[in-house]
Amino acid sequence: GYNYKIDLTNRYSDYSTQSYHMSSVRKYIQYIKKKENLKINKKLFEALSVKATRRHDDGTIITEHDYLLIMNEFRLFEQQDIFGELCSIVFVLFATTNLRIGEILNLERVCIQEGSKDESFTAEVAYRTKMSGGEYVYERKSSKVIELIERALNITSPLIDEYAKDILTNFVFVSPTRGRSRSRLKRIDFNN
Repeated sequence: GYNYKIDLTNRYSDYSTQSYHMSSVRKYIQYIKKKENLKINKKLFEALSVKATRRHDDGTIITEHDYLLIMNEFRLFEQQDIFGELCSIVFVLFATTNLRIGEILNLERVCIQEGSKDESFTAEVAYRTKMSGGEYVYERKSSKVIELIERALNITSPLIDEYAKDILTNFVFVSPTRGRSRSRLKRIDFNN
């Protein structure tokens, strides 16, 4: 499995950035817990507590055991409905790539660049960052990442067909919601 804590410390040297990312994951899990009225193991929240992001003597934040514990919770959530699988995909992308949660949630349906797949099935993914000024950033991603994005595209395809006139049909991570007068799409948001 992937070792999220090592990845976090390799990506970000300062405590506040590491803490921010752990906080995002906690918000994400709390959102799922609230939305689906799930009982989530307390050890998961302990592993993701802000104090858990402080450097220890070995320079790590979250153990592989803790990562597997988190993934087991997501696997249970996946079995409940399609939304659970989408949330699991978001978490794995967040834990295994250099993409921020907002960059993942804002991936567009055409993010995998046509013709960019190579013989090892890696491909270029286009996304926008906070720092790119609205311009796309192109980055080659592993075959596993491409598979996850393609799976999310397949999961949400029926929604895109059903809500063809909705302005959010260009995003990967969407779900239906009931508006005042009609049903519509919304981008998955873990802050509500």
